[in-house]
Amino acid sequence: MNTPNNSFLIFTRDQLARQAIESLLAQRLYLSFEIESGKLSSERIRKSRFTHILLDQADISLSDVSFIRKNQKDAEIILITPNSEPSELHHFSHFGVDGFLKKPVADEEFISAVSRVKEFQGNPDIWWFNADDRTLVKEDITIPLTGTESLMLTQLVLSDRRVLSKNDLILRIDKDPEQYSGLEMCLSRLQKKFKTAANGERLVRSVRNRGYCLAQRIRVAY
Repeated sequence: MNTPNNSFLIFTRDQLARQAIESLLAQRLYLSFEIESGKLSSERIRKSRFTHILLDQADISLSDVSFIRKNQKDAEIILITPNSEPSELHHFSHFGVDGFLKKPVADEEFISAVSRVKEFQGNPDIWWFNADDRTLVKEDITIPLTGTESLMLTQLVLSDRRVLSKNDLILRIDKDPEQYSGLEMCLSRLQKKFKTAANGERLVRSVRNRGYCLAQRIRVAY
């Protein structure tokens, strides 16, 4: 039966992946699905509603993912990727990706990826960051942020790199690395604020000789 609960959009230029997914969807009686192989239609993303959106990592950018998430707040977004290294995929989660499906696409992996996303949506480990409200929220916990803290967290969350160097982070908050000496103090205050609210957990981790990265799973709230 064709219901809104089985509404898929798949975007990939990979013919083998496209054929495999199309076959799997047909076998599983997901009768409502669309497969795009050309340019991703912004109008379709704005006007249509999908329960699942599968995107090929080779054919989309982080800004594409962010745009889709902003316009498809309830969709389960799954990234089709040849990469199985979690650290290389971590930053996609911050832009709105809910799960990952490894190439070549196989039956068991496909069903597993779609099922995992359903569990993810109610995941109590996810923090939601709202830059406009300057808040970090999880369940009944709300952490207010200063302007600098919010700007700094924005850079860490939206960066396409897992680790940002000290100089990069300073530049991204519109400061001069040669003049600004308050980064560590600001990070320390933010870390203390987060630990107090989150039972001693860390928000940011220092990576020796490289810079800083997030220690929590954070999604952007639009």
